[in-house]
Amino acid sequence: MPPIPFELLQKCTKKERAFILILVANPGMSQREAYLTAGFKASSRDSADANASKCLRKARVSEALGVMRRQALKRDVEKTELSANRVLEEIRRIAFYDLAGVFDDIGNVKPISQWTVEQRAALASFEVIVRHANGCNDCQTETIHKIRMLSKIKALQLLMKHFNLLDIRTPNDSENWEKWSARLVSARNRSVHD
Repeated sequence: MPPIPFELLQKCTKKERAFILILVANPGMSQREAYLTAGFKASSRDSADANASKCLRKARVSEALGVMRRQALKRDVEKTELSANRVLEEIRRIAFYDLAGVFDDIGNVKPISQWTVEQRAALASFEVIVRHANGCNDCQTETIHKIRMLSKIKALQLLMKHFNLLDIRTPNDSENWEKWSARLVSARNRSVHD
């Protein structure tokens, strides 16, 4: 549970406070269910829905709920160590992995523990199939490794979109070369500083 903004909650009634706390603690719960769980009464499901919605439109309830939800989201983001830089780093790993490093000098698949961070990040699926050679049960077995990697193209597109490189086209005669070159320089500078 995020820190409780007492000054905001003090403006609310006891049931409104309970309603807010229930909604924050149970993000998947419906407004109606939270409204009834908080102790409010309603004659029907429709009236519970309408009353819950009406309660949420009250400025004091809306403000307290908004603050607590933002605090909860911030806490969750910090807890999972999710940040824009972390997301970009993961996309970078997928975009720039080298599949050749997955194999040893004679073409055998290296153990995953010997793969680079980029190669492991780009792994979509890994399947090992052991079967008898030529369908013969008494014969030697053969091992087949099926490796599927995530799309480098999609990862590169996401990075290009982030750095505003996706829509860059060379200007034709009617376009302004100065604006185009300034945009290209700006994108390059962003990529150097990031």
